[in-house]
Order: sequence, then C-alpha cells, then structure tokens
Amino acid sequence: MKSDMVAILARKRAELDELERSTTTPGYQRLLQEIQELFSGDVEPWLADWLMRPSLGLGAVPLVIAAQPNGVEELIDQLQRVVSGTTR
Repeated sequence: MKSDMVAILARKRAELDELERSTTTPGYQRLLQEIQELFSGDVEPWLADWLMRPSLGLGAVPLVIAAQPNGVEELIDQLQRVVSGTTR
C-alpha cells in the first residue's frame, strides 16, 4: 500500500476515534436530543455522518466545532437555520 493511502486511512481512523469519544460527552447527547426534535426517525447515523463532513455554512468540520467552547450551541443554531431555511 502506498504511503499516501496509509496516511489517509490513519487520518480517517483518527477521525472515527474522535467521533466515538465524542458520543460519550454531554454535548453530543444534547446535540442528539436537539436533532431528534428537528427530524424524525433514527437520526444518529445522520448525525455521525454530518459531524464528520466539512460544512460550508460553518466553515469547518462540525465535530471540530463541537469540541470548542459554545460549539454545540453553534451547531444547534446552524441546524435550526437549515431547517427554517434562513442563513447567517
């Protein structure tokens, strides 16, 4: 396997490890609760995917923002804007 592929896989594994760690935090639980109020069905797979993808509206990967002070509030605000159709 080429070294660049090894580096990509290592980065993805680290991102998944960070996502897994985040699921045990109160911030993640709050974010999940808020999203369940906005959307129906099993939202956790969607949330996991969303947290890992760069967001144009946020200018960063939501998982990174969630770890910052007031990051969860910023993510909730962004999701509410998306649902309501408003922008910043």
